[in-house]
Amino acid sequence: AYNINPSDDLKNKIIYLYNGVRDGYGLLWSNNIYNDDVVWGALMCIRAFKITNDGGMLDMAKNNFNMMWNRAWDTQSLGGGLWWTTANETKNTCVNAPAVICAMLLYQATGDPVYKSRAKQLMDWIVLKLYDASTGEVKGAINKAGNITEGALSYTQGTFIGACDLLRGDYPSVNYRAMGLKAMDYAHNSMCDQSG
Repeated sequence: AYNINPSDDLKNKIIYLYNGVRDGYGLLWSNNIYNDDVVWGALMCIRAFKITNDGGMLDMAKNNFNMMWNRAWDTQSLGGGLWWTTANETKNTCVNAPAVICAMLLYQATGDPVYKSRAKQLMDWIVLKLYDASTGEVKGAINKAGNITEGALSYTQGTFIGACDLLRGDYPSVNYRAMGLKAMDYAHNSMCDQSG
């Protein structure tokens, strides 16, 4: 809402919500077993930082993203990707695609090329393991054995599209724009009620 119609009221609400998360859950969320929760929280922090320029918000985003990356990124099973939980059973789009978005926003905020590199690593893995280039479907999860355990969901399609959008300017030769459009077409054609 703030990005569409900036106001002091909305900015204050963002600060209030950020403070509530910080005060309720602390500065580092390593006790949360769900890596997607950590990424969503880091996304909240980096987006709030872009609006408020509060360095504490940026630090919380970086520290939680880095903690999550260190415990979840794994190349031994399935050649890469982030585990959904600390149980390391499945690698899900719901953590990997938002992590691409978060890494790119961290790169934009800090200029640290490590974040841009991690975003590209993640996206390459998602495209290889969970994206169906012929249909645009983004599968929801894959287990250790390499079996898809979850199909497309609206928010996994959406975060994949958002990840493509953030990467397309930095990697034009990969044509993330076309992948994002294909994923959008899949969501529209296969996941929407078009009877009305």
